[in-house]
Amino acid sequence: MRKERSEKVLGKRIKKAREDAGLSQEHLSKETGITQAHVSKIETGYFPRSDIHLIGRIAKVLGVSIDSLVSGMEEPVLSTDERNILDDYRPLSRQKKKEVQNYLKFASR
Repeated sequence: MRKERSEKVLGKRIKKAREDAGLSQEHLSKETGITQAHVSKIETGYFPRSDIHLIGRIAKVLGVSIDSLVSGMEEPVLSTDERNILDDYRPLSRQKKKEVQNYLKFASR
């Protein structure tokens, strides 16, 4: 059995993370500044070493760590809405966070 090339594996991980995040190639393209054709090539295993700097931008847009893309270690993938909620939640005071938690418990009933 032949081992799959690391670029191909990375491309599959990027595609899965993009799909898990509910994003299109077009959206990923716009958010990273990479052409949609290049996103497609990356997802099919074309990832030359000169593009290594793109992994960070791709990971950020997809809401995953660089490690998860490179190593395949699973971690929760957050949607854009979930990331926005977390970004709004983090700077809140302890009291405000408690109020939000109480509201969510109430709203989820």
